Amino acid sequence: MTILSSDTDWEVALSHCADEPLHLIGQVQGGAFLIAVDFVANRFTYLSANAGGLLGHSLSELWSMSPVDLLGEDQVNLLLRRSKLWKGRGPRLLNVEFPGGAFYPGWVHLSGQNLIIEAAPKSNDSHFPLEDADDWDEAVRESLNKVEACFTLDEKLESVVKETAELGGFDRVMVYRFLPDGSGEVIAEKVRPDWEPFLGLRYPYSDIPKQARDLFMKNDIRIISDIAAEPVALLACPGSADSALTLDLSLARFRQPASVHLLYLKHMGVIASFVSAIIVEGSLWGLISCHHGAPLYLSAARQARLSALTNHLSVVLGGMARESRLRHELAGARIASKLIQCVAVTDNWASVLLTMADELCGMMKSDGLALIFDGSYHSHGLVPSNETVETLAYLALEQGNGAPHPFRRTNRNQGPSEMPPEIGGYLAIPLSYFRNDALVFFRREQTAKISWAGNPEKNIDWSQGAPRLHPRNSFAEWQETVEGTCEEWSAEEISWAVTIGSTLSDIVITSHYFRQAMESSTTARHRLVHENDGDPVVLADENGIIVYQNPAALAEPILVDLHSLDNLSERFSDSQATEVLDLLRRLAQSGNDARLALEISSGQDTRTLVANRLVEENQLLGYSVKLSR
Repeated sequence: MTILSSDTDWEVALSHCADEPLHLIGQVQGGAFLIAVDFVANRFTYLSANAGGLLGHSLSELWSMSPVDLLGEDQVNLLLRRSKLWKGRGPRLLNVEFPGGAFYPGWVHLSGQNLIIEAAPKSNDSHFPLEDADDWDEAVRESLNKVEACFTLDEKLESVVKETAELGGFDRVMVYRFLPDGSGEVIAEKVRPDWEPFLGLRYPYSDIPKQARDLFMKNDIRIISDIAAEPVALLACPGSADSALTLDLSLARFRQPASVHLLYLKHMGVIASFVSAIIVEGSLWGLISCHHGAPLYLSAARQARLSALTNHLSVVLGGMARESRLRHELAGARIASKLIQCVAVTDNWASVLLTMADELCGMMKSDGLALIFDGSYHSHGLVPSNETVETLAYLALEQGNGAPHPFRRTNRNQGPSEMPPEIGGYLAIPLSYFRNDALVFFRREQTAKISWAGNPEKNIDWSQGAPRLHPRNSFAEWQETVEGTCEEWSAEEISWAVTIGSTLSDIVITSHYFRQAMESSTTARHRLVHENDGDPVVLADENGIIVYQNPAALAEPILVDLHSLDNLSERFSDSQATEVLDLLRRLAQSGNDARLALEISSGQDTRTLVANRLVEENQLLGYSVKLSR
């Protein structure tokens, strides 16, 4: 039974989907064989139910036989050695000689103490794959040359889908790119004329859940030869405490897909598929997804051709990403330099900053900016009220842990109630935990139409007693209208925001208040108290700016060269940084008699971080932070 989801059912179903152990499915695809050898004990630990036909013995005989005697000691040692040396994703392709003298391409990898050997002798090719190496090497070189000859990214992607379709014989080839919100979009496609095109359509995050994306990082190819083929069960060695469901198939080439994915393909009219991951600079950039309307048994040679083409695209995209990043880093450095020149020489730097407002807004593709500093408000262009700006700055501090906080309206998230309808999104850059100072960029609202491949709100299946995702039946274009939104903040713009924020915080604000604080008589009084303290102590003014470090602090790695308490958490590991951030927030917002302490560990050493508010006559003068044993 399927019904449309409520938000709660949807979240529960997504959770069930994300928890499904795809790598522990205990089955391989029909037509494929899997053999698992314990290379220490020299015994078979797992066999696919059809492995007897490949090895020339019944399963009952195989469990008592020596894999080394059956496959040859030299060959087992060779496969084991090459598997250990293999640094690629997924299994390694090697020629394997099976009993009776038959050679088949074998996919080998290690899973714990098991040497896994897979083979799928059936192929649509008319000859054995590894005997035509010269031919397919030449075909690959020709395809790569065609892609390399293209100048723009769009041209390269068009060439990739065309060459992939020809090399693999597919009915449809798509380049599917992951977007910042986790959804994906088809940005290039080659499809046979009588099939419905998917170019430009969006797919929800739940179509490829997290565990499936994680598997693509380990095993960059997923192949399904026939969705209707009966899966072959894996069998564990009789008497073993393990079961077929305990063998990790993350790197297996012919792991049986999840039933929900097979149903998904069936609803699309797809019988066979080949998907290769586009991995750029260590992250999953997208997929080349290939569909066919009939069973398709790809030889090892064809798989290798297709993988080479995808890997070439990954290298091209990596080079383009590095070039783009360098351009943006140079632009960020130029804007930081200009900020320093404009504002570091004057106490009225906020007003001077506004002279750059047009340039900053142009760089950030924003329609306005607002600055909160020292209780004053400065704005340019489209901005909400001062009260709203302050609310958004506070939210950014809470939700972003001090990092720039991007937001845009969606149908599922309309944002803070204080946000006026003419604002579609904002990017807030906190400048200090101690003042709620911030620089906020705003974008004007606009209506966006998103074309999805079918209604992205999947139905919910209750047949198992709990809500589970059920693939949608239609992939026809379905349009969603989002009102009051704005363009997504890009990674480059967020990177620029980091540069702008650190420039204003570390150079402008720090230097400005450091000069003032050094002239304070209050600082001198507290400095004398801690001058000879054996424990490291730093003093900060009311803005969190460090104005004094005692001799012990100058020799303490956590405190030396610290310019602001805002940066203290950066000196700790990720697990303790959150606790330090929380302590500083509570310190900044607490009453006059606040004294907060936190135990911190570094190796075998455990110390206490003690933070105090320095108050005289009910007036906050600053803060002290001490590391005591």
